[in-house]
Amino acid sequence: MALSDITPPVMNWDSTNLPTTWEKFERHIKLYKNILWTIKRKKIEEEKVAFLLIWVGRKCFSIMDFYK
Repeated sequence: MALSDITPPVMNWDSTNLPTTWEKFERHIKLYKNILWTIKRKKIEEEKVAFLLIWVGRKCFSIMDFYK
């Protein structure tokens, strides 16, 4: 199985129901992560964080900057 065959999770920040959308996003991450790390074992923590930041999208960066 190639990684290019797997659709990565994407957070929909424009959803009218963010809690439910986040739960679905989180479940998708868990499934994707299991596939990804089964294919490519021994990922270092920085890579895991980088993937998460990519998946949550630009809106997350705005929110993170707000709390700094």
